[in-house]
Amino acid sequence: MRSLLSVSAAASVFLSLVIVACPVGATDLVVTNDAELDAALSSAQPGDRVLLSPDGVFQGGLFRSGLTGVTLTSQDPSRPATITGGTTNLQLSDVTDVTISHLIFDGAAVNGINIDDGGSFDTPSTGIGIDSVTVQNLAGGGNHDSIKLSGVTGFRIERSVITTPNSASGSAIDMVGSHHGVIANNRIEYPNSGGGSGIRPKGGSKDIRIVANRLDLGQGRPIQFGGSTGPEFFRFLPGEGGYEADDITAIGNIVTGGDNSASFVNIDGGTFAFNYFQDPANWVLRILNENSGSPTIVDTQNGSFRNNAVVYNDALRRIVNIGPETLPETLDFAGNAWFNSDGGPADQAALQLPSVETGGTYGVDIRQDPDAVVRFEEGPLLWLVNPSLAPQAVTLPEVGLLHVATPQNVDAAFDPTGANQSERFLGDWAFAPLSSPTVNLERLSDVVLVAILPGDYDGSGQVEQGDLDIVLQNWGTATFTGDEAALVGGGPFDGTVDQNELDGVLQNWGGAAAPDFDGAAVPEPVAALALLGLAGRRTTRRVSAACVPSC
Repeated sequence: MRSLLSVSAAASVFLSLVIVACPVGATDLVVTNDAELDAALSSAQPGDRVLLSPDGVFQGGLFRSGLTGVTLTSQDPSRPATITGGTTNLQLSDVTDVTISHLIFDGAAVNGINIDDGGSFDTPSTGIGIDSVTVQNLAGGGNHDSIKLSGVTGFRIERSVITTPNSASGSAIDMVGSHHGVIANNRIEYPNSGGGSGIRPKGGSKDIRIVANRLDLGQGRPIQFGGSTGPEFFRFLPGEGGYEADDITAIGNIVTGGDNSASFVNIDGGTFAFNYFQDPANWVLRILNENSGSPTIVDTQNGSFRNNAVVYNDALRRIVNIGPETLPETLDFAGNAWFNSDGGPADQAALQLPSVETGGTYGVDIRQDPDAVVRFEEGPLLWLVNPSLAPQAVTLPEVGLLHVATPQNVDAAFDPTGANQSERFLGDWAFAPLSSPTVNLERLSDVVLVAILPGDYDGSGQVEQGDLDIVLQNWGTATFTGDEAALVGGGPFDGTVDQNELDGVLQNWGGAAAPDFDGAAVPEPVAALALLGLAGRRTTRRVSAACVPSC
């Protein structure tokens, strides 16, 4: 641990900081007033934690550039400190590996948290973590953002609450030219959002996953891929260009209100899947071009809208709003469940989608309390999402072969849109048998359960010829090959493909009963992903597969 004098040359102010025992090479700096906070941020070194005193109130308008490896948090997470006021509560430029957690940001005039590249994407901010913060009471009347990222590469925004009574045209989370990010398990409440938005990656943003968030907007656009960005503000990854956003995925989100639920704007591709959308005011989906006439920015095309549950009513103008200079016929619609709560026509023709939907469900009442645990089911997979600010529990009628999947590092990702198990579970995962029928979920969290049946090596949900082929083709080797067998979720697998693996197939040939997640059943067809307790349980082939969890 460095000495106090080596931490700062600002002696008279900094001497009042409390130095707390911590690992060698790092210092915990406990601050109790504005001067101490200013000094700590000025002098913090890699590994240091700046700890704000319990229930402390600090003046906003903070700006720092070049921080590396620093954590800004409350000394007691259960009694978070508040940073209040200022044009921006906190602005960081050209920073690396910075974590902001367990703090309240309140009453900024323009932006709550603003992290940027100092105006030059040659030096982006990288490795940013925002965890368990509250950003609230942003001033209304302009393009003001609760969390704004400009030129940030590699970030996570998790378990945070973002709420403000008025925001005329800004966003809860706005990204301009930001890349390789995850926005998960957040709660966004913008009751008077005007022309603003909830989550909006734009300006050359790429590779962003929007997962298991709860959004409630009075107006505006809850989740929008792309937007309208001035040419001087685009920040593309090296060698790329021509889009507002690219490679954006929104899965497992619960969205209520807004002018519409989902928007594609100047993006080629993008996926909305496995979301619950309820009561948009004017449209469910918008397909727009906000760079009209641009010779360099792509016209909106090739997006995917599938396996979502949509509740709407007769006040809707129409299901899809299609703007000029777009290619709506290239969008893919599949497996969505649609329900008009006013009892309107229950068929695809009434929806007037821009392309033919496959496998959709129409007229089944899928309404639910959007603040209760939402349960997404797909064959042997059960994904539980708790969008509430309080812990909740789900009791299953049977445990059977269910396992809880847990990511082993921040790079592990769950993607239910994958065609097989190796595409659904990326990175390193661990799977433990579910020991109790009651699953407890913390506030703003999600859990994925999987029924794992010995011998189901391809994750198809049935032990059959494909599994036997995998064993025979890999006999005597230490590693399965091929995409279908990448996860080897079906065990037993002891390091070498031999008699154990063959026995797993032969002893379970033909499958076994899949878990009864809710005790109910409805005939096919239903949406490819059923919301349990809403459309009932989807019948499926009677076996199970590999691995999963929280994103």
